[in-house]
Amino acid sequence: MKRFAAVVLCVFIMALLPTAAFADMGPKPSVRISIDGLEPGRECWGTLLGEKTSTGPASVYDGTNQFLDLAPEEIWRAFVGYEDADGYYFLQRLWLCSEDGQLWWGYYPPDDFKLLLYFPDTGEFAVSGSHEAYAFKSYFAAELDHGELTLERSYDYGAEVPGFLLRLLLTIALELGVAWCLGYRSRSQVKIIAVINICTQLALNLALNLIAYYQGSFMFAFRFLLMELAIFIAEAVLYRVFFRRAGEEIGVKRAFGLSAAGNACSYLLGLFLASVVPGVF
Repeated sequence: MKRFAAVVLCVFIMALLPTAAFADMGPKPSVRISIDGLEPGRECWGTLLGEKTSTGPASVYDGTNQFLDLAPEEIWRAFVGYEDADGYYFLQRLWLCSEDGQLWWGYYPPDDFKLLLYFPDTGEFAVSGSHEAYAFKSYFAAELDHGELTLERSYDYGAEVPGFLLRLLLTIALELGVAWCLGYRSRSQVKIIAVINICTQLALNLALNLIAYYQGSFMFAFRFLLMELAIFIAEAVLYRVFFRRAGEEIGVKRAFGLSAAGNACSYLLGLFLASVVPGVF
């Protein structure tokens, strides 16, 4: 009973945390832009201007919330002083795009944005038209030609596969580790837990990516919590059914406790890894 109460407490704490910090090691929203046309050796900084004044932890400068850890102060001040013709906002996130020709906003990118590039040697800016994040992980190809900056969708299906497989393997390993700590160590138990989690993670990731790709990130966020709840309940029910078929009886409380413990731990680890490797988690 004490173990079950502890598990319920973990789930309750998860519910109190912001739902935008997604559970499990599922995919995290991002916008990745490959920039072509940059001059070799010429320093270039970039950002995404947002239609709104904030997105997640990123926000417009209000006179106090100054972020100087991403770029030199003179670069930051140049972006703060930029005035967009359509009223888009600088949200204080910067990337040195001349290093690898990439801009990768991996945590709460703006849904409606413009790409803005800055060249410190001349003080010139180049800005694209407005675009929307069309998928949970949106890929774009940018072209800089004589100061004109254009942007097109360029979804990278191949790049998503390795990330998904890595998330899946880590999720299964963690779920099995949690189950082992809770006393589920027989060969049949390990097999059941592994197969069930493979199936639920495949279903979850596929559904979330389809929703995000075809309906956008707003619908993704709207449906995510319900889908996570459905996965939690489904895993508990499947544990009870298949453990019983294997001749290893498991009660309702223990089945839900096992599911809750695994999901709580993968949530916390996924949250940590998302801050360390935002492009993958």
